[in-house]
Amino acid sequence: RLALPAGLSSDTEATLGRAKLAMDVLNEGTTQLSALELAAELERLGASISSGAGLDQATVSMSTLSTTLEPSLELFSQVIQRPAFSSEEIERRRKLQLAAIDQEKSRPFDTALRLLGPLVFGEHKYGIPLTGTGKKKTVESLGLDALVAFHKTYFRPKDATLVVVGNTTTQALQPLLESTLGSWKNDSPEPKQPTQQPKKITKPKVYLVDKPNAEQTLIVAGNLLPPRDEQDEVDVEIMNTVIGGSFMSRINMNLREDKHWSYGSRSFVFETFGPQMFGVYGRVQADKTKESAAEILKELNQYLGSAPVTSDELSRVTENKIRKLPGRNETAGRLLGSIAKIVNFGLPDDYFSTYVDRVANANAQSVMKAAAKSIRPDEMVWVIVGDLKTIQKPIEDLNLGEVQVVSD
Repeated sequence: RLALPAGLSSDTEATLGRAKLAMDVLNEGTTQLSALELAAELERLGASISSGAGLDQATVSMSTLSTTLEPSLELFSQVIQRPAFSSEEIERRRKLQLAAIDQEKSRPFDTALRLLGPLVFGEHKYGIPLTGTGKKKTVESLGLDALVAFHKTYFRPKDATLVVVGNTTTQALQPLLESTLGSWKNDSPEPKQPTQQPKKITKPKVYLVDKPNAEQTLIVAGNLLPPRDEQDEVDVEIMNTVIGGSFMSRINMNLREDKHWSYGSRSFVFETFGPQMFGVYGRVQADKTKESAAEILKELNQYLGSAPVTSDELSRVTENKIRKLPGRNETAGRLLGSIAKIVNFGLPDDYFSTYVDRVANANAQSVMKAAAKSIRPDEMVWVIVGDLKTIQKPIEDLNLGEVQVVSD
């Protein structure tokens, strides 16, 4: 996997959706091979190449047989250095991306994701539709020049990180990499990095999106969370798992198992290289929207105050995390993901070797310290998607915060 700092957050307001479109088209042919010819060669070699963009990174990944590694690397090199960006493939992928935007606007959770980025992160580079598809007007304007500019700006070997997992050695691999990627050059200036910081939210706000006659309401709420390097990741993991990160978590057991208002409700940490986001969500009965939001808020406040993590919860969560670790790296793909995590976040090489001890040594005091830093009910942005004629008045009566109706 080749990773570059060219994720979705590299898009500006004028180019929203460019990173996704460029990375979707990247592996659809090279200057030497058409999309069909490339696909046929990969099939012959028993290999596959994929490309895509996350919030912080663009990645090009290849899976191949050890016996066909050398010719597969040649194709991998072509995709990275000499993508075709053919007009036919750009137009095909553009249509798919525009259709995806329409689909997102019809799906409540995607609708919430599109809104949460700008509402929580504001002018920061993460303040974009978090689905990555961008906006229709910008995607419609993207052409060959925009994609070529993206590639020239961000595909710089000095910024690239390569992670390899397989039945090979450094001695065997290095000559192959030098013969295929060693001549890769790009002398374009280092791209400017945005410097804006998220604007601090000082009071909760509520944004309602109308889905006429919807039988369910989606409730999502999020607040800013300090970057990874300012917190103990294990404590954050445990903190989140207890309140909403698993089936047995407090929020899910309340809304699903006790109240029977939801099929499932969870919390999450939106992990990024910079400022992060803590969030909760639940799909609930439309006629129980007000009550469900109140229960979510109650669970968060009690967790921070009168009902901190218990010894039973701490024991259950830590044992689960320890016992799951052996399966984490069973496949080459999972092992690659673990190594990439160490590389991406600058973690110690022995990060997973010491993980069990760090989980086992977690205590209630450190977990609640992480909770106090992570969960900020008084700074939460709520996005609630449902039938306004059913939910608007009850939500206003709940006084979660200032209420505003927005479009998707």
